[in-house]
Amino acid sequence: MGPSIFPGAGEALYRTMVRIRAFENAAETASQGGVSAYGQQAGGAAKVRGPLHLSTGQEAVPAGVCAHLRTSDYLTSTHRGHGHTLAKGADLTRMMCELFGKATGFNGGKGGSMHIADFSVGMLGANGVVAAGLPIAVGAAHAQKLLKKSDDSRSASSAMARSTAVPFSKR
Repeated sequence: MGPSIFPGAGEALYRTMVRIRAFENAAETASQGGVSAYGQQAGGAAKVRGPLHLSTGQEAVPAGVCAHLRTSDYLTSTHRGHGHTLAKGADLTRMMCELFGKATGFNGGKGGSMHIADFSVGMLGANGVVAAGLPIAVGAAHAQKLLKKSDDSRSASSAMARSTAVPFSKR
C-alpha cells in the first residue's frame, strides 16, 4: 500500500464510513413497523416519516469524495444522500430529526429522507428525481459566477467526474 495523502487518512475515512453506517442502521431500525406520513401511521410504530432510502453499502463513496472537499464546496446528491450529507459534515442529530419529521430537522421536518440539505456545510440537498442534481449544481455554479465568488483552480466538470454525486467548487 502506498503512502497516504496525509497521516491518518485511512483512519479518518474509516471513521466517516462507520458514522454513516451507524446512522443508516439507526434510521432503518426507526423506520421498522410501517411508514408514517402526514400524521398517519400505516401499520405500526415507525418513527421515520415517509419513505426511507438508505445508502447502506455505499459509505466509501461519500467518505472518499467529501474527504477532498472543503466546507465551502457545494454538493448535491441522489435520493440516497444520507451518506453524502454526513460526510460533508452535517449534524447527525438534526438529520435524524428531519427523518422523524421534527421541526428541529434541517428542513423543519418537511423534507424527509430524500430532501435533506444543510447549506452551512455546502450540502445543497438530495432529491428523488433522476439526474436532478445536475441543474441544481449548474444553477449554484452560475450563481457563484454572477456573484464573482472565485475559489482555486477546481472546476465544476472535474469535480463532477469524481463521484456519482455531483460535487463542485464555488467558482
